Amino acid sequence: MNETPLDSVTPFATGAPAKPIVSSPVGVEAGPLPRVWTVFVVYVLAFAVTIALQIVLSIAVVLWMLQQGTTLQEAPNRFIELAQTPEFFIGMALPSQVALLLTALCAAWFSPVPFVRRLGLHWPRANWLRIVCWLVGAIVPFLLGLWGAILLAKVIPPDPGVAQLYQNMNWQIAAPFIVFIAVAPGLSEEFLFRGYMQRRLIQRWPALVGILVTSLLFAAMHIMPHAVVFAFPLGIWLGLIAWRCDSVWPGVICHAMINGLWNIWQIGLSLKIFSADAELPLLISLGGFGLVAFALASWDLATFEPSDRETAVS
Repeated sequence: MNETPLDSVTPFATGAPAKPIVSSPVGVEAGPLPRVWTVFVVYVLAFAVTIALQIVLSIAVVLWMLQQGTTLQEAPNRFIELAQTPEFFIGMALPSQVALLLTALCAAWFSPVPFVRRLGLHWPRANWLRIVCWLVGAIVPFLLGLWGAILLAKVIPPDPGVAQLYQNMNWQIAAPFIVFIAVAPGLSEEFLFRGYMQRRLIQRWPALVGILVTSLLFAAMHIMPHAVVFAFPLGIWLGLIAWRCDSVWPGVICHAMINGLWNIWQIGLSLKIFSADAELPLLISLGGFGLVAFALASWDLATFEPSDRETAVS
């Protein structure tokens, strides 16, 4: 059987007999190349909508406080106190996450490319052992982002509200908070960035350039400097996974896993389940284990053969 270049096959789960498409890079459908400017329009729109929602919701909360008898002088301090509670965080963040998800879905819906193809919603042709390997390989990008944020904190003090948010955590809200912080960004951000934006960019630009630009935009969406630094290496890893397997789902799982486990640890510290003395040994152990896992996952992604993936229907 003739060897087929890795970048000449596009895997799509369509339910129909598969036909190979030649001369098309991974993630590219047959037909006219897409416009790039729409990616940045969608990004600006998503960014503007999330900011606008935060402003509108903040005004609504202040008006509610005034109606409850809070004075204008007391309102700022009262608002800050509310903003540092898990319930308030979920209430403010949920509309923004829904807006990101709807932006991605609407942009894909109006695309001439079939909806499932545009967002990469098909399941990759890869067994679970391989996918788990990719997920565990995220330890190194996670630690790089974490250490970058720690170093930045020596120059720019982190927002004290984040630490206070975990201090205000209780057993009743802990589980809903973890589920929300894992599932909502995992879906909305992966659909928008690795689904709609990255898949479109790598049809016009070299894949690594498209992944880098998408990761920069993904990090910038987090706004706070420490969160931006933390998100960037993870964005690159998630982008590599989405590109190589031509599907958003492993990235969704990986994103949710990272968010969920990190917040389980943080909440466990605040609720005295875990000891803060174990944090440094844990990070060192993760670093050693992560290097091995990252090396294996990187090698596996680099050698992921076309025969392991589905081909597109023209």
